Formats: sequence, C-alpha cells, structure tokens
Amino acid sequence: MTIQRFETLPHLKWYLLDFDGVVADTESAFDAHDGAVLNALLKRAGIDRELDKAEVRALAGIPFPEKPKIVAAQYGFDPAPHMDEILSLRNEGRDDLFSRHNVMIARDLKPFLEANQSRTGLVTNKDSDRLEKDMSALKLAGYFAVRVCLSPAFRRKPAPDLLFEGIRRLGANPAETAYVGDNELDMQAARAAGIVPLGFVIEGLEKRPERAAELRAAGAAAVFDDFSDLQPGRS
Repeated sequence: MTIQRFETLPHLKWYLLDFDGVVADTESAFDAHDGAVLNALLKRAGIDRELDKAEVRALAGIPFPEKPKIVAAQYGFDPAPHMDEILSLRNEGRDDLFSRHNVMIARDLKPFLEANQSRTGLVTNKDSDRLEKDMSALKLAGYFAVRVCLSPAFRRKPAPDLLFEGIRRLGANPAETAYVGDNELDMQAARAAGIVPLGFVIEGLEKRPERAAELRAAGAAAVFDDFSDLQPGRS
C-alpha cells in the first residue's frame, strides 16, 4: 500500500536496498538487545531508571560505540570506566541475535528479488563480515547480484559513496535507479547520489504512520510497505 502512486515516479529498472529495516525487521531485535545493554550501563553508573522503547529507538542508526556516550551525556556521568564491559556485553549473543528474535523478512521481498535479482543490489553501512553472518542467519545469502558494504574506501551514509559504488557495480543508469531505505539518512544519501529515494516502513504503514511522515519530509518520492508495490501494474 503506497502513500504516493508509483505511476508518478520515473520508470525504474534498478534497485538498491538498505538492509536493516528494509530487507528485514532487524531494528526490533537491535532495540531489544541494545536497550538491555544500555540499561545495564545505567545500572552500573548508579542510575535508578531504564530507557523506554522510544528512547532506545531514537538511537537507531547510530554506531553502537557512540550510544553509551550519548546516554551518559544525557544522564550526566562518565561512561569511560564502563566501556570495555559494555562493548563486551553488546558483542555477546550478537551472532545469533536474529534467530533468537525471529526477525521478519520484508513483505513479498523474495518474489521481488527473484524477479529482479540481476538488477538489485544491497547497500549498507554494515561491514562485510557482519553482513555475511546476518544474511546467512536469515537465509538470504543468494538473493542479491551486488553487495556494497562499509569500508575505508567509502564514507558512511548519508554520504553517497556506497550508492555510487552500487550503481557502478550494477551498471545502472542513475535516472532509472532507486534506493529503498527506512530512515532520513537513507533518503539524504539517495538524493546526494542523484537517484530516486523510496521510503520503506517494514512494520506497515498503518502501524507506523509517523515513520511514513518522517520519510516524506526527508524527501522520499514514495513510501510503501510491500515489495509487490514495485512490480508492474501495482500502485
């Protein structure tokens, strides 16, 4: 169900997809895991409270080593004495996190990929080792023609470096290429790369209308929640 008709968009032939929040609903698993770790940090610092779901969600997309620093600044303590322990705690259970939390794959993603595999790439701020483990855990290893991961050669999104590389590897025409992302930084990266920004709400548009509004405000040309909307004849 789109909130803007896809017929109003340029004709699209190539697609680049973000991973977390687009390919799979990993954010809920990360929120649960990171929330527990950050609450452990507060406890170790002698703070008698826990972060609520909204506070944890507000930190989504930020590299984890920065999250304890942000929380510590909010609550007025020095995180340095706790960082080694907190980072170790965060790494525990990370490899099987998605299987333990029964992560959901995006609606109708696999049929879309099967129909467009040679024209679809994965572009993510993850490093390659982590992406391979996550793809294997979700049984998605064979579904993308191109995978572009964060490395010293590329700046992190919202810089367009990763998207430029995805376009190059696909041999795509930027004017006929879209990047599907789930947050404002993804929309900024797509615009900077000169391709069509498409917003995706994996939880469903009816469940998360505020997320759809945020994506529209960030420049999404359309926002959707079902990959069958990208198939010919759908709107």
